[in-house]
Amino acid sequence: MDRMGDLLLSTPAIRAVRHGLPDAHIAVMVRPYNEPVVRNNPDIDEVIVYDKDRADRGLWGNARFALRLFLKRFDTAVLLHTTNRAVLLSVFGGVKKIVGYDRRLRFLMTETIQCEKHLGEKHEIDYSLDVVRKLGIDTAGADRRPVMVITEDDARSAALLLKKKGVRHGDRLIVVNPGASCPSRRWRPERYREVIRRFLQAGDRVAVIGIVEEAEIAAQVLQGLEMRALNLTGLLSIGETAALIRSARLLVSNDTGSVHLASAVGTPVLVIYGRKDPGLSPVVWGPIGENNIVLHKDAGCVTCLAHNCTNGFKCLDQIAVGDVIGAAHRILGEEK
Repeated sequence: MDRMGDLLLSTPAIRAVRHGLPDAHIAVMVRPYNEPVVRNNPDIDEVIVYDKDRADRGLWGNARFALRLFLKRFDTAVLLHTTNRAVLLSVFGGVKKIVGYDRRLRFLMTETIQCEKHLGEKHEIDYSLDVVRKLGIDTAGADRRPVMVITEDDARSAALLLKKKGVRHGDRLIVVNPGASCPSRRWRPERYREVIRRFLQAGDRVAVIGIVEEAEIAAQVLQGLEMRALNLTGLLSIGETAALIRSARLLVSNDTGSVHLASAVGTPVLVIYGRKDPGLSPVVWGPIGENNIVLHKDAGCVTCLAHNCTNGFKCLDQIAVGDVIGAAHRILGEEK
Protein backbone atom coordinates (compact mmCIF):
# COMPACT_ATOMS: atom_id res chain seq x y z
CA MET A 1 0.00 0.00 0.00
CA ASP A 2 3.08 2.24 0.02
CA ARG A 3 5.46 3.30 -2.77
CA MET A 4 7.27 1.15 -5.34
CA GLY A 5 10.47 0.75 -3.34
CA ASP A 6 8.56 -0.31 -0.23
CA LEU A 7 6.67 -2.93 -2.23
CA LEU A 8 9.85 -4.30 -3.78
CA LEU A 9 11.34 -4.63 -0.30
CA SER A 10 8.21 -6.56 0.74
CA THR A 11 8.69 -9.23 -1.94
CA PRO A 12 11.17 -11.33 0.10
CA ALA A 13 8.51 -11.56 2.84
CA ILE A 14 5.93 -12.64 0.26
CA ARG A 15 8.37 -15.27 -1.00
CA ALA A 16 8.86 -16.51 2.56
CA VAL A 17 5.08 -16.93 2.96
CA ARG A 18 4.98 -18.89 -0.30
CA HIS A 19 7.77 -21.21 0.85
CA GLY A 20 6.24 -21.62 4.29
CA LEU A 21 2.69 -22.16 3.01
CA PRO A 22 3.13 -23.63 -0.48
CA ASP A 23 -0.55 -24.52 -0.92
CA ALA A 24 -1.93 -21.16 0.21
CA HIS A 25 -3.73 -18.74 -2.09
CA ILE A 26 -1.65 -15.57 -1.73
CA ALA A 27 -3.18 -12.26 -2.78
CA VAL A 28 -1.37 -8.93 -2.57
CA MET A 29 -3.25 -5.65 -2.21
CA VAL A 30 -1.53 -2.69 -3.89
CA ARG A 31 -2.19 0.83 -5.09
CA PRO A 32 -2.76 1.13 -8.90
CA TYR A 33 0.73 2.45 -9.71
CA ASN A 34 2.32 -0.56 -7.99
CA GLU A 35 0.37 -3.27 -9.82
CA PRO A 36 3.10 -3.76 -12.49
CA VAL A 37 5.67 -4.49 -9.75
CA VAL A 38 3.92 -7.71 -8.69
CA ARG A 39 1.89 -8.58 -11.80
CA ASN A 40 4.16 -11.48 -12.82
CA ASN A 41 5.58 -12.41 -9.42
CA PRO A 42 5.55 -16.26 -9.22
CA ASP A 43 4.93 -16.18 -5.46
CA ILE A 44 1.60 -14.38 -5.90
CA ASP A 45 -1.71 -15.90 -7.01
CA GLU A 46 -3.76 -12.72 -7.17
CA VAL A 47 -3.19 -8.96 -7.26
CA ILE A 48 -5.95 -6.82 -5.75
CA VAL A 49 -5.81 -3.17 -6.76
CA TYR A 50 -7.09 -0.68 -4.19
CA ASP A 51 -7.63 2.76 -5.73
CA LYS A 52 -8.40 5.07 -2.82
CA ASP A 53 -8.27 8.19 -5.01
CA ARG A 54 -10.80 7.05 -7.64
CA ALA A 55 -12.76 3.80 -7.82
CA ASP A 56 -12.50 3.09 -4.07
CA ARG A 57 -12.74 6.67 -2.89
CA GLY A 58 -14.92 7.79 -0.01
CA LEU A 59 -17.21 5.92 2.34
CA TRP A 60 -19.16 4.02 -0.33
CA GLY A 61 -16.06 3.22 -2.37
CA ASN A 62 -14.33 1.76 0.65
CA ALA A 63 -17.50 -0.13 1.64
CA ARG A 64 -17.68 -1.72 -1.82
CA PHE A 65 -14.02 -2.66 -1.64
CA ALA A 66 -14.44 -4.21 1.82
CA LEU A 67 -17.37 -6.24 0.44
CA ARG A 68 -15.09 -7.52 -2.35
CA LEU A 69 -12.65 -8.70 0.29
CA PHE A 70 -15.45 -10.23 2.35
CA LEU A 71 -16.70 -12.28 -0.61
CA LYS A 72 -13.20 -13.69 -1.15
CA ARG A 73 -13.22 -15.07 2.43
CA PHE A 74 -9.58 -14.55 3.30
CA ASP A 75 -8.29 -16.29 6.41
CA THR A 76 -5.33 -14.03 7.16
CA ALA A 77 -4.15 -10.49 6.42
CA VAL A 78 -0.45 -9.72 6.78
CA LEU A 79 -0.07 -5.95 7.03
CA LEU A 80 3.53 -5.12 6.12
CA HIS A 81 2.52 -1.46 5.82
CA THR A 82 0.22 -1.14 8.82
CA THR A 83 -2.10 1.85 8.46
CA ASN A 84 -5.53 2.58 9.93
CA ARG A 85 -7.02 2.10 6.47
CA ALA A 86 -5.38 -1.31 5.97
CA VAL A 87 -6.55 -2.51 9.38
CA LEU A 88 -10.13 -1.31 8.87
CA LEU A 89 -10.40 -2.80 5.38
CA SER A 90 -9.20 -6.12 6.79
CA VAL A 91 -11.71 -5.98 9.65
CA PHE A 92 -14.70 -5.02 7.49
CA GLY A 93 -13.48 -7.44 4.84
CA GLY A 94 -14.15 -10.24 7.32
CA VAL A 95 -10.56 -11.42 7.64
CA LYS A 96 -10.26 -13.76 10.61
CA LYS A 97 -6.60 -13.24 11.48
CA ILE A 98 -4.91 -9.85 11.12
CA VAL A 99 -1.16 -9.58 11.67
CA GLY A 100 0.78 -6.32 11.68
CA TYR A 101 2.74 -3.72 13.59
CA ASP A 102 1.31 -2.41 16.85
CA ARG A 103 1.40 1.25 15.81
CA ARG A 104 -2.13 1.45 14.35
CA LEU A 105 -5.45 0.17 15.81
CA ARG A 106 -3.69 -2.70 17.53
CA PHE A 107 -6.87 -3.61 19.46
CA LEU A 108 -8.49 -4.64 16.14
CA MET A 109 -5.68 -7.02 15.18
CA THR A 110 -5.26 -10.60 16.35
CA GLU A 111 -1.44 -10.66 16.25
CA THR A 112 0.88 -7.67 16.58
CA ILE A 113 4.60 -7.07 16.55
CA GLN A 114 6.28 -4.09 18.15
CA CYS A 115 7.33 -1.58 15.50
CA GLU A 116 11.01 -0.72 15.99
CA LYS A 117 11.83 0.62 12.55
CA HIS A 118 12.59 4.04 14.03
CA LEU A 119 15.62 2.48 15.76
CA GLY A 120 17.19 1.67 12.40
CA GLU A 121 18.86 -1.52 13.60
CA LYS A 122 18.28 -3.67 10.51
CA HIS A 123 17.01 -3.62 6.96
CA GLU A 124 13.39 -3.05 5.97
CA ILE A 125 13.39 -6.55 4.44
CA ASP A 126 14.24 -8.05 7.81
CA TYR A 127 11.56 -6.04 9.58
CA SER A 128 9.00 -7.46 7.13
CA LEU A 129 10.30 -10.98 7.70
CA ASP A 130 9.72 -10.41 11.43
CA VAL A 131 6.01 -9.90 10.68
CA VAL A 132 5.89 -13.09 8.60
CA ARG A 133 7.33 -15.06 11.50
CA LYS A 134 4.13 -14.26 13.41
CA LEU A 135 2.47 -16.77 11.07
CA GLY A 136 4.75 -19.49 12.41
CA ILE A 137 6.90 -19.45 9.29
CA ASP A 138 10.63 -20.07 9.66
CA THR A 139 12.41 -17.23 7.86
CA ALA A 140 15.94 -18.24 8.85
CA GLY A 141 18.04 -18.27 5.70
CA ALA A 142 15.28 -16.60 3.67
CA ASP A 143 16.27 -15.24 0.27
CA ARG A 144 16.49 -11.47 0.86
CA ARG A 145 16.75 -10.36 -2.75
CA PRO A 146 13.75 -8.34 -4.02
CA VAL A 147 11.67 -9.82 -6.85
CA MET A 148 10.90 -8.03 -10.11
CA VAL A 149 9.97 -10.18 -13.10
CA ILE A 150 10.85 -8.62 -16.45
CA THR A 151 8.65 -9.81 -19.30
CA GLU A 152 9.96 -10.46 -22.82
CA ASP A 153 7.84 -7.55 -24.05
CA ASP A 154 9.40 -5.13 -21.56
CA ALA A 155 12.91 -6.35 -22.36
CA ARG A 156 12.25 -6.04 -26.10
CA SER A 157 10.72 -2.58 -25.72
CA ALA A 158 13.65 -1.28 -23.66
CA ALA A 159 16.19 -2.73 -26.10
CA LEU A 160 14.37 -1.21 -29.08
CA LEU A 161 14.31 2.20 -27.42
CA LEU A 162 18.05 2.05 -26.76
CA LYS A 163 18.66 1.03 -30.37
CA LYS A 164 16.58 3.96 -31.62
CA LYS A 165 18.63 6.26 -29.39
CA GLY A 166 21.85 4.98 -30.97
CA VAL A 167 23.11 2.74 -28.17
CA ARG A 168 25.02 -0.11 -29.80
CA HIS A 169 25.71 -3.60 -28.54
CA GLY A 170 28.92 -3.41 -26.52
CA ASP A 171 28.42 0.20 -25.41
CA ARG A 172 28.78 0.66 -21.67
CA LEU A 173 25.52 2.06 -20.36
CA ILE A 174 25.25 4.03 -17.11
CA VAL A 175 21.75 4.84 -15.83
CA VAL A 176 21.25 7.95 -13.69
CA ASN A 177 18.17 8.73 -11.60
CA PRO A 178 18.41 12.32 -10.26
CA GLY A 179 14.86 12.52 -8.90
CA ALA A 180 13.25 11.46 -5.62
CA SER A 181 10.06 12.11 -3.70
CA CYS A 182 11.38 14.90 -1.45
CA PRO A 183 14.28 17.42 -1.31
CA SER A 184 16.03 15.54 1.51
CA ARG A 185 16.72 12.77 -1.01
CA ARG A 186 17.80 14.86 -3.99
CA TRP A 187 21.43 15.68 -4.78
CA ARG A 188 21.97 18.94 -6.66
CA PRO A 189 21.16 18.81 -10.42
CA GLU A 190 24.38 20.64 -11.36
CA ARG A 191 26.43 17.96 -9.61
CA TYR A 192 24.61 15.22 -11.46
CA ARG A 193 25.31 17.17 -14.66
CA GLU A 194 29.04 17.14 -13.97
CA VAL A 195 28.99 13.43 -13.13
CA ILE A 196 27.22 12.71 -16.42
CA ARG A 197 29.71 14.88 -18.28
CA ARG A 198 32.58 12.83 -16.83
CA PHE A 199 30.91 9.56 -17.85
CA LEU A 200 30.31 10.83 -21.38
CA GLN A 201 33.89 12.06 -21.70
CA ALA A 202 35.04 8.55 -20.75
CA GLY A 203 33.04 7.12 -23.66
CA ASP A 204 30.10 5.79 -21.65
CA ARG A 205 26.49 6.11 -22.75
CA VAL A 206 24.25 7.67 -20.10
CA ALA A 207 20.48 7.34 -19.74
CA VAL A 208 18.61 9.63 -17.35
CA ILE A 209 15.41 8.13 -15.94
CA GLY A 210 12.54 9.21 -13.71
CA ILE A 211 8.79 9.55 -13.60
CA VAL A 212 6.85 12.16 -15.59
CA GLU A 213 6.65 14.47 -12.57
CA GLU A 214 10.47 14.62 -12.49
CA ALA A 215 10.82 16.02 -16.01
CA GLU A 216 11.87 19.44 -14.68
CA ILE A 217 14.60 17.86 -12.55
CA ALA A 218 15.92 16.00 -15.61
CA ALA A 219 15.85 19.23 -17.63
CA GLN A 220 17.91 20.99 -14.96
CA VAL A 221 20.42 18.13 -14.91
CA LEU A 222 20.87 18.11 -18.68
CA GLN A 223 20.81 21.90 -19.16
CA GLY A 224 23.93 23.13 -20.96
CA LEU A 225 25.43 19.65 -21.30
CA GLU A 226 27.53 19.79 -24.46
CA MET A 227 27.66 16.03 -24.96
CA ARG A 228 24.53 14.01 -25.52
CA ALA A 229 22.88 11.93 -22.82
CA LEU A 230 19.61 10.04 -23.27
CA ASN A 231 16.68 11.68 -21.49
CA LEU A 232 14.20 8.83 -20.90
CA THR A 233 12.35 10.58 -18.08
CA GLY A 234 8.65 9.69 -18.19
CA LEU A 235 9.06 7.42 -21.23
CA LEU A 236 9.35 4.04 -19.52
CA SER A 237 6.96 1.76 -17.67
CA ILE A 238 8.16 0.12 -14.46
CA GLY A 239 8.90 -3.10 -16.34
CA GLU A 240 10.80 -1.25 -19.07
CA THR A 241 12.75 0.68 -16.43
CA ALA A 242 13.74 -2.59 -14.77
CA ALA A 243 14.83 -3.98 -18.15
CA LEU A 244 16.87 -0.85 -18.90
CA ILE A 245 18.60 -1.01 -15.51
CA ARG A 246 19.34 -4.70 -16.02
CA SER A 247 21.13 -3.87 -19.28
CA ALA A 248 23.29 -1.22 -17.57
CA ARG A 249 26.69 -1.62 -15.94
CA LEU A 250 25.76 0.75 -13.12
CA LEU A 251 22.87 2.75 -11.66
CA VAL A 252 23.70 6.08 -10.01
CA SER A 253 20.71 7.26 -8.03
CA ASN A 254 19.27 9.13 -5.11
CA ASP A 255 17.49 7.15 -2.40
CA THR A 256 14.42 6.12 -4.40
CA GLY A 257 12.61 3.11 -5.86
CA SER A 258 14.97 2.53 -8.79
CA VAL A 259 17.65 1.50 -6.27
CA HIS A 260 15.55 -1.51 -5.30
CA LEU A 261 14.73 -2.30 -8.93
CA ALA A 262 18.48 -2.53 -9.50
CA SER A 263 18.85 -4.85 -6.50
CA ALA A 264 16.10 -7.06 -7.92
CA VAL A 265 17.71 -7.36 -11.36
CA GLY A 266 21.31 -7.62 -10.13
CA THR A 267 22.76 -4.33 -11.37
CA PRO A 268 25.31 -2.58 -9.10
CA VAL A 269 24.08 0.62 -7.46
CA LEU A 270 25.79 3.81 -6.32
CA VAL A 271 23.36 5.60 -3.98
CA ILE A 272 23.70 9.22 -2.95
CA TYR A 273 22.15 9.37 0.49
CA GLY A 274 21.04 12.15 2.81
CA ARG A 275 19.24 12.18 6.18
CA LYS A 276 20.62 11.06 9.51
CA ASP A 277 17.55 9.73 11.32
CA PRO A 278 18.18 6.02 12.12
CA GLY A 279 14.79 4.99 10.75
CA LEU A 280 15.55 6.67 7.41
CA SER A 281 19.15 5.52 7.11
CA PRO A 282 20.83 3.21 4.56
CA VAL A 283 20.88 0.51 7.24
CA VAL A 284 17.10 0.28 6.79
CA TRP A 285 16.63 1.42 3.19
CA GLY A 286 19.92 0.78 1.41
CA PRO A 287 20.41 -1.51 -1.61
CA ILE A 288 20.61 -5.29 -1.21
CA GLY A 289 23.36 -7.30 -2.90
CA GLU A 290 27.04 -7.09 -3.65
CA ASN A 291 29.17 -4.45 -5.33
CA ASN A 292 26.98 -1.55 -4.21
CA ILE A 293 28.24 1.68 -2.64
CA VAL A 294 26.24 4.10 -0.48
CA LEU A 295 27.62 7.62 -0.11
CA HIS A 296 26.29 8.99 3.16
CA LYS A 297 27.92 11.77 5.19
CA ASP A 298 27.18 13.10 8.65
CA ALA A 299 26.64 16.88 8.68
CA GLY A 300 26.71 16.95 12.48
CA CYS A 301 22.99 17.51 12.96
CA VAL A 302 21.75 16.47 16.39
CA THR A 303 18.22 15.85 15.08
CA CYS A 304 17.42 15.06 11.45
CA LEU A 305 14.33 16.93 10.22
CA ALA A 306 14.40 15.16 6.82
CA HIS A 307 12.44 17.23 4.24
CA ASN A 308 11.94 19.98 6.85
CA CYS A 309 15.70 20.47 7.11
CA THR A 310 16.85 23.89 8.35
CA ASN A 311 20.52 23.17 7.59
CA GLY A 312 20.34 23.41 3.79
CA PHE A 313 20.60 19.63 3.33
CA LYS A 314 24.27 19.86 4.22
CA CYS A 315 24.53 16.07 4.43
CA LEU A 316 23.86 15.92 0.69
CA ASP A 317 26.04 18.93 -0.10
CA GLN A 318 29.04 17.28 1.56
CA ILE A 319 29.00 14.60 -1.14
CA ALA A 320 31.22 15.90 -3.92
CA VAL A 321 31.33 15.02 -7.63
CA GLY A 322 34.72 13.41 -7.05
CA ASP A 323 33.21 11.14 -4.39
CA VAL A 324 30.67 9.85 -6.89
CA ILE A 325 33.14 9.39 -9.74
CA GLY A 326 35.59 7.59 -7.44
CA ALA A 327 32.87 5.28 -6.13
CA ALA A 328 31.73 4.54 -9.69
CA HIS A 329 35.26 3.56 -10.67
CA ARG A 330 35.49 1.22 -7.69
CA ILE A 331 32.23 -0.49 -8.58
CA LEU A 332 33.26 -0.84 -12.22
CA GLY A 333 36.67 -2.23 -11.24
CA GLU A 334 38.54 0.84 -12.45
CA GLU A 335 40.14 1.96 -9.20
CA LYS A 336 41.68 5.42 -9.61
